Amino acid sequence: MPGQGLANIASSELLHAKAWAEAYALIDLQLSPLGLKAIEALSLGMGDIVVDIGCGAGQTLIQLAERVGTEGQVIGVDVAPLLLKIAKRRTGPLSQVRLIQADAQSLELPSESADAVFSRFG
Repeated sequence: MPGQGLANIASSELLHAKAWAEAYALIDLQLSPLGLKAIEALSLGMGDIVVDIGCGAGQTLIQLAERVGTEGQVIGVDVAPLLLKIAKRRTGPLSQVRLIQADAQSLELPSESADAVFSRFG
């Protein structure tokens, strides 16, 4: 049936997002060391702008925000509204964090609008 494949994909993504949302604390614990190594390799400075592709529940947003300071900006992008809701709760006090619900491959940002792009697992 036409379109049924898309429904299956959306359903699969929803199940994945629910599972990730339920286990984000454990996932963060497991992936944090790898993410921190990758963040270090970016050599971000205060005031930098970084896009976090597949930001999930927000741990990397917090870690990136620490590096760019309040003068910088962290743009978190994820397809899953459920994960972005968790990320928003976790990053609420951080004025330099902005969240966008989108598929990163179709995200349109102005040319040269970021100093770095990061993805821990996206």
